[in-house]
Amino acid sequence: MLLFTVVWYPHVMSSRRRSLRVRTTTTTIGTSALIALGSVGCNRSSAPAPFASTDVSITQPAVSPGQTSASPAASAAPDPDEASVAKALEPYVVTLPNIARRTLYTWTTRAQIEALEKDRVLLTRSESPEHGASFYDQVLDQRAKTNDPLAKVLRTQAFARARFAWPAPFATRLGIGGESYGDELIQVVLKPDAWFVILRISSNDMLVVDANNQPVAMANALAHPERIAAVYFVQDKPATGYRLSMAGPNERLAYREYVICNESMVASYSVGTKEIAAELEAEANALEQYSKHLEMYPIRDEHWQKWMVRLATNVWTKPPNLRFTSQVYEAALAFADSPYLPLTTTLDALVDDLRERRMYDKPFTHVPTATFPRPATLVPSPPPRVVKPKWNGTF
Repeated sequence: MLLFTVVWYPHVMSSRRRSLRVRTTTTTIGTSALIALGSVGCNRSSAPAPFASTDVSITQPAVSPGQTSASPAASAAPDPDEASVAKALEPYVVTLPNIARRTLYTWTTRAQIEALEKDRVLLTRSESPEHGASFYDQVLDQRAKTNDPLAKVLRTQAFARARFAWPAPFATRLGIGGESYGDELIQVVLKPDAWFVILRISSNDMLVVDANNQPVAMANALAHPERIAAVYFVQDKPATGYRLSMAGPNERLAYREYVICNESMVASYSVGTKEIAAELEAEANALEQYSKHLEMYPIRDEHWQKWMVRLATNVWTKPPNLRFTSQVYEAALAFADSPYLPLTTTLDALVDDLRERRMYDKPFTHVPTATFPRPATLVPSPPPRVVKPKWNGTF
């Protein structure tokens, strides 16, 4: 008996298709396939559109999450091929407690790059003109209202302007839940003495670490807010089932991001450089190796929403088991959205996209000269402007 579930999930990306997909599950033998039914034409190779299903029961092979079917848990040593793929992906892993990253990347539009080239100001917006305040700002505002001292500091004008970034460009290339960020890439390098705030939805406590992932005492952080460069924000309490389609204030996919919020702690930012091109090629090579590995050793079948919850509550909370390549890949992701599922079709399209990226034709690197205001002069930011989201993104 075959059970078919057809779900249309809008996903907006620059120069990408919107596809209608069917997830077919054979309940008697526990196998599944993804079949593309139709699409709108585009100029580039395209990645599979997101799919979501809440009523399909999938039979799982008896292997651990993130483990390939050909890699038994009882094996004395990892498969050599799997070990090499895991090693290629390992540089992109971000998990607690090792979240400090001085080099970050942020996708943006051509218009913003041109403005950046002209004005030399990296952080220009406190909210999206279309979407209003980000979910991060909304959460921070709520915590400030409960008199959390660090949240109150971060809700001042000194930290109002921000950019959202991630250490690996591939992990945010396809956007999330209908949001797209643009085709141009900025590399941001933070100063060696930068501090990072950890803000998780699942935790009432905010933590601070330095660039070496060493804890910073809260009293010290409050006394020297000028050293706070970015916030590692994690939405790790995702909605599931019907609630996930409601796009309300709490009906959101699992995701995480770095919020660069203090330009005075930026050592430099670059556009169109050979270093950026080399980074994209290195990531494409790593993903290509992983895709080829998946062709030989498919991973266990897993319902998309279960996969999302597992990433948010398990994979992102501790270092991955390097014996299992898929766990390493999952630990590098910023968005637990279906375009990033560990499927060869998804990975191949992402590889093609990274290799098609054209560098900005006038490369430049700039060292900011912004200064941080004296703590005594910090002024609270106005209440965030909340716009009801059209889909499950970061706003």
